[in-house]
Amino acid sequence: MFRWYWKVVVWAVVVFTCSVIPGNEVGRFHLFNIPDLDKIIHFTLYLILGLLSIQAFKIQDHSNTLRRYPALFSFAFAMIYGGGLELLQEFAIVARSAQFSDMIANAFGLLTASFIIKLWFFHRVKLCNASWT
Repeated sequence: MFRWYWKVVVWAVVVFTCSVIPGNEVGRFHLFNIPDLDKIIHFTLYLILGLLSIQAFKIQDHSNTLRRYPALFSFAFAMIYGGGLELLQEFAIVARSAQFSDMIANAFGLLTASFIIKLWFFHRVKLCNASWT
């Protein structure tokens, strides 16, 4: 079972690691003065998490439901995971707080992952059908 999910687990550890950096340490990583850089980072982290988890749910062979609705389960899994990390930041991490806008950025990253997968699949099917005609 782990052979389908190892990339998701590794990336979830990366997301966790980024999320538990104490707030007073985060400022040391600002190389550029980009407004809302943290939202761009949230979007990117969850875009990648979405792409990896959709792929894992689609190719696993122990649940037809997961295989049939990989984007839905990926979205639910990652939003629950992200919400848990936001709560952890609020209550357990020094100088960090939960922000609803972080969850919105996470959701947009996940929705973009679903959109990318749908476009890729549609394009792939269109190319395969064109080669048979």
